[in-house]
Amino acid sequence: MLKKLISQVKGVLRMNPADHKDSVYSAQKFLDSIVENIPDMIFVKDAKDLRFVRFNKAGEKLLGFDRKDLIGKSDIDFFPPEEANFFIKKDREVLMSGKLHDIPEEVIHTKNGSRMLHTKKIPIFDENGTPQYLLGISEDITERQLLEGRLQQYMQDLEKKVRERTAKLQEEVVKDKALIESIGEGFIAVDIDQKIIVINKLAEKILGKDGVQMIGTDISDVLMLENEKGERVPFKDSPVALTLDSGLQNSSSDLFYVRSKGNRFPAYSTASPIILKDKIIGAILVFRDITKEKEIDHAKDEFITLVSHELRTPLTIASWYTKRYLTSGDTMGIDQQKSYLNEIVGAVERMVDLVNAILEISKIELGRTEIKLSEFDLAIFSDQIISELSEDIKKKHIKVHKIYTGDLNKVYLDKKVMTILLHNLYTNAIRYNREGGEINISLTKDESGISIDVKDSGYGIPVSEQEKIFTKLYRATNAREKVPDGTGLGLYITKQFVDRAGGRIWFESEEGSGSLFHTVLPQGSV
Repeated sequence: MLKKLISQVKGVLRMNPADHKDSVYSAQKFLDSIVENIPDMIFVKDAKDLRFVRFNKAGEKLLGFDRKDLIGKSDIDFFPPEEANFFIKKDREVLMSGKLHDIPEEVIHTKNGSRMLHTKKIPIFDENGTPQYLLGISEDITERQLLEGRLQQYMQDLEKKVRERTAKLQEEVVKDKALIESIGEGFIAVDIDQKIIVINKLAEKILGKDGVQMIGTDISDVLMLENEKGERVPFKDSPVALTLDSGLQNSSSDLFYVRSKGNRFPAYSTASPIILKDKIIGAILVFRDITKEKEIDHAKDEFITLVSHELRTPLTIASWYTKRYLTSGDTMGIDQQKSYLNEIVGAVERMVDLVNAILEISKIELGRTEIKLSEFDLAIFSDQIISELSEDIKKKHIKVHKIYTGDLNKVYLDKKVMTILLHNLYTNAIRYNREGGEINISLTKDESGISIDVKDSGYGIPVSEQEKIFTKLYRATNAREKVPDGTGLGLYITKQFVDRAGGRIWFESEEGSGSLFHTVLPQGSV
């Protein structure tokens, strides 16, 4: 528009009023009409003094001055000095460059207050290329900027609210996820079509499957169920299916879940409905592996059976020999009386040993074991225990070889604990040894602590059962066959004491060739 206006102005300036009076008048009238009706301020300054020579109505309205008060005046006559000098400087730059200058924003002070203008200025040249005038057109963008500012502020406020809401939603999602992950059980949520929508890490770990791959999958394709006999259980009988069908909570403790590798585990499961506006939209399954609980229950049953059996046997023996002695003692010889009394004493001692073992386990598991350290000679201490077991050693014609090295006459340990430890190791080496076998005992004290090695030439431990040998109540199959009496508590108690002392106990064994038990204890630990 500015270029068209310049062309019109140049056309008027080139006309010779004498030759083309009508044309000049017509062009002048047309130009005046254009200038006056343009909604933006249009002004023309002479190039020499930069005084206004033309103003339109929009300019008068914008500045608040009548054009007769503006014509022949310069910026210095209307604007503050700093502002006027800025305008004059810009005008000179435009005239010097000979090019259009676009000023996107400039503040101008008017009678109606400050306004923001978008101004374009360009020089008008004569036929010789000399600037004669400066033409400017200014658009009042004050209201537009205000609107843009308000819009920008609105957008910023809206963006802030969106960010805050998004952050809040993300926080809620993180909290929900953290809550689900913090549950100490497997967690799976499904929709009404049994499709998995949420699964926590523990459920992935328990099932041995990738949670990402399970999302969107029918839970019946993921959760394979079996009964105790190993028979497949239809998913319609699972807690999830029953809950989706009835809308009620369902629990089960007799199902086995099959892992991705094919092994299975007993699980306790609870399925609860997800209800929205009185309508079932899904279900939540919470489950855990109860293998240990089942093992504990089984161990309890075994323990009760074992204790009742182990107590019943010596009680029966003691009772039988006591009754026989009371009824026939007068007719017995001295040797027979001693034999009966020895049987009664042996039965009582077995009961005492069993009760003591049970008490020791109770103390260990309740953390009530008291450590009382004292200085003593471990070699003499070991010999005393061997001496106490001498009758059992003689009965099986076992040869005992001892190797004691290091300064064993001064060890700082708990005598009671060492009694249990050595007594159990030595007793097992005798009990599970062959007739006429050998036992090699090695005690060593060095900078690292106390080392105890006990090797026998007995039955050994089957490879398939070795990992269970320190388990409470466990006895190897061949040991139970050869020696029916036994509690399966000795090595369990021994390992508990060694572990609590910060030591180590392990063994090497081959079935039919005997066993070698190694124990290492830090000095001053038990």
